[in-house]
Amino acid sequence: MKTKLLCTIVSIGIIMTSFSTKALAQSNTKTDSHMENIYTQQMSRYNPASIVKKDVSSEEAYKISNVVYKNNNIRINYPKITGLKNSKNQSAINNIIKKYALSYHTNKDSKMSLEVKYKITLSTKSLLSIQYSGEENYPGAAYPTNVFYTTNIDMKNAKAIKLSDMVLINKNFVKALKKGIYVTYSTSDKKLQTQMAEYLNNLDDKELIDSIKQSDNMDKNKNTYQTYCYLTKDAIVISLYVPHVMGDHAEYKVMYKSLSSNVKTDGSFWKDILSAIN
Repeated sequence: MKTKLLCTIVSIGIIMTSFSTKALAQSNTKTDSHMENIYTQQMSRYNPASIVKKDVSSEEAYKISNVVYKNNNIRINYPKITGLKNSKNQSAINNIIKKYALSYHTNKDSKMSLEVKYKITLSTKSLLSIQYSGEENYPGAAYPTNVFYTTNIDMKNAKAIKLSDMVLINKNFVKALKKGIYVTYSTSDKKLQTQMAEYLNNLDDKELIDSIKQSDNMDKNKNTYQTYCYLTKDAIVISLYVPHVMGDHAEYKVMYKSLSSNVKTDGSFWKDILSAIN
């Protein structure tokens, strides 16, 4: 699929004047500046400040605080929850968070640098959705790589859940995704919105379904397309691999209302947000 993704970008290269072939061929100052601006926009979205949960019953209320993992040039921020009445579930949930947060860091090169921050996009008594974003760099690399991954947790059952646990992934889902809104770096740049929508619409439906079915799998040998999702109060956001010149990943927001026929309503974690569909 990555080969076809690279071919697809050629077809829209004419309108993507800010991502010219010349910029790809040369690691010049303008390209570096452009990618730095993208990274700055991305990292500014993440604030690992403590959050007090307020919209759940008193026995289910919990706090979210920040933990920092450090090792040589590696720095990964991730959340930790406290205050749950069920201490067994709380311990299990924190173990899941830590495992997924650190699972991206598998390279043992001590000279590699990696910094990751997080943002809580949804926090209810049934669901916790976390997105991680950052930048990794290798000695001698022409440019740094933007990092993106997520964790979604069923709080009542203390287990990680994937996109395939929440929705049916089929042609109808892909249709809704292709009508989604690009939200990665800029929601006000209409030209960029058009370019990224065209990029998504040029992807083959079958291959897109295959890649999305592996969403949220932290095994890079299986999730080869680097597909992840996170939840908000009114939408699922899907992150897909894109070429580096386009930011390394692209997030598309799909409203719950457009997925009414795809939601797996038997999941107890949906009860807090099903009202958004009706």
